[in-house]
Amino acid sequence: MVWSGTGESYTGEWNMGIQHGEGTQTWTVDTNSQLPLKNEYRGQWVNGKRDGFGVFSYASGARYEGEWKDNTKHGYGKFFFKDGTVFAGNFENDSITGRPVPPTWVK
Repeated sequence: MVWSGTGESYTGEWNMGIQHGEGTQTWTVDTNSQLPLKNEYRGQWVNGKRDGFGVFSYASGARYEGEWKDNTKHGYGKFFFKDGTVFAGNFENDSITGRPVPPTWVK
C-alpha cells in the first residue's frame, strides 16, 4: 500500500485493514535532496505497531536490530551508529538502559 502524498509505503501482512504480521514500511524524511532520504522498518507488526523483532534503518545511516514493543525499542537489541560504533544491550521505551544484560560498546 502507498499513502498518496506522504512518501510512505507498506508491503506485508494485514489484519482487518491494519498492519499485522511481517512487513516493511518505508517513508521519506528528506525530499530536498537529489536522492530522497528514507527510513525503513522491516519486521513484525501487531495491530499497526512495531512489535516483536525488527530492523529499523535510519536515513542517517544508523540502524537498530532488535526487539520492539508498542512502537518503541524495548528489550535486547543492537544499535549501529553512523560512525561505526555498536551498542549491544537492553532498551526500554526507546532508550539504551544496559540492564539486565551488561552493555557492550564496540568501535
